[in-house]
Amino acid sequence: MLRLTIAMLGLIGFMVAPAAAPVPITSDYGETRILRRSFGSGMIVSVSKHSGIDFGAPAGTPVLSASFGTVVDVSFTACSGGSVIVKHPAKHQPSTRSGPGGAAGLGQDIFVIYVHINPSVKKGDRLTPGQTIATIAVSARLPCARGDHLHFMVSYKQRKLAIHTLNPHRFWVDGSYQLSCYDKGAIYSSKKFAIISPIKCK
Repeated sequence: MLRLTIAMLGLIGFMVAPAAAPVPITSDYGETRILRRSFGSGMIVSVSKHSGIDFGAPAGTPVLSASFGTVVDVSFTACSGGSVIVKHPAKHQPSTRSGPGGAAGLGQDIFVIYVHINPSVKKGDRLTPGQTIATIAVSARLPCARGDHLHFMVSYKQRKLAIHTLNPHRFWVDGSYQLSCYDKGAIYSSKKFAIISPIKCK
């Protein structure tokens, strides 16, 4: 399997340069984000930590299932477009507790969330790694998306709230901080939660 080591610099959020990865990461987990939105004649400015990984890719790019699981929710909003929530058969295990975004929710169910997409799956569908589940939506039609991309989250709650998210980099199949590409010849296990890139690698 293709391996790429992503160095962890300290215990705060970090940025992976798009050119350094086999898939373009345009905004990483834990980054500080400043959002400016018009409100009447004024503007609202908010500061927050990014709750997932943004994979930048053109509209229409296939989105792959990053893990085993069952689709528990498919929804649409005018702001974010389509989203899919997938429940993994395993629980959040203690072996993932080291590092930022890895200790919360131990022993609880674990979910993978895909946002800003055009889903092609429905609630109840069972997924396997590498299966196409959607395409990236056109961001120009979505007020809450800047540039065409997939917003990818891991959470211990069936909700898209930042306070419940976990650092996806803790769960790559090839090991923590080793972004893992889908390999048709690989044998993946559903017994422990692990993920592959939801966008096909270069």
